[in-house]
Amino acid sequence: MANRTYHERGKLIQGFPCKKHPLYNTWVLMRQRCDNPNNPAYRHYGGRGITVCERWQSFENFALDMGMKPSQKHSLEREDNDKGYSPENCKWETVEAQRLNRRCFVTSESGHTGVRQIKPGCFQAMVHINKVRYILGKFKTIEEAVAARTNFIANKAGKAQN
Repeated sequence: MANRTYHERGKLIQGFPCKKHPLYNTWVLMRQRCDNPNNPAYRHYGGRGITVCERWQSFENFALDMGMKPSQKHSLEREDNDKGYSPENCKWETVEAQRLNRRCFVTSESGHTGVRQIKPGCFQAMVHINKVRYILGKFKTIEEAVAARTNFIANKAGKAQN
């Protein structure tokens, strides 16, 4: 890995030895995805320009900036999938919520996540949540389908927080 930064030997981080800290593996895996071309996920991260900010080259800074995970169901989420890992772009989020923040598949013909063209002038919007597919209907334009999907996700996220 490039720019490897080590911690001071014997120093405790939030009361834990570095390698026994609950966030240490999260940090290592994040760095591997971005820095190691031999990592299977590299092509989706470092291979497309996703980087780890200079501050987070240090595990201690990462742990202090992120704080502990709210629960075991939470993992590291980049709010903007086209930007790198940094305090401004990362938060703890559940896997289910992260699925709603996916980038569009390369094979998407519409260019929008969860929207496909059924026939000329007819687009379908859908969302997958908790292994359930919600078909949101058929729309005359891509914009209408994207708006329906966006509204559905916003309503689901709002209900989940209440």
